[in-house]
Amino acid sequence: MERSRPRLRIWRPSLIPSDAFPRIAYHGVDFSRPILEEARRRHAESSFDELDVVRDRIPGLYDVVLSSGLHNLETGTNDEDMERLLTKAWGACRIAVAVNMLSARARSRTEGRHYYEPGRFLGLAQSLTPFVVLRHDYLPHDFTLFLYREARQW
Repeated sequence: MERSRPRLRIWRPSLIPSDAFPRIAYHGVDFSRPILEEARRRHAESSFDELDVVRDRIPGLYDVVLSSGLHNLETGTNDEDMERLLTKAWGACRIAVAVNMLSARARSRTEGRHYYEPGRFLGLAQSLTPFVVLRHDYLPHDFTLFLYREARQW
């Protein structure tokens, strides 16, 4: 039986559960070689590259760009780094971007973590596209921004 062609190309930093969606082609990146080695071991059917998503250009164009849990450790430049990442991700997507972050509205915080102000990043997202969804209702300390090229029909 011939395997069907992937419907979506997804670019995502870090480990990915590609076996959950077999018709999707994943391309993962991370700046950590041990993480990349483990990702390649677990998901040999996917491609992975060593890349610093803040400093390096996102190679290629992808249907969807996902970033989950990136830049949650305090570095002193988190907000600026996330702004660059969100802008780069938007430039590298055909359909959508989804980025989640720890929320400054969290009721409790862990030392050494960075918590982002949802309104600041909603404003940035809206400067890129009018088709934005901010979800802040699924965990007490997270929020996710979804940016779309076109209006979604739900």
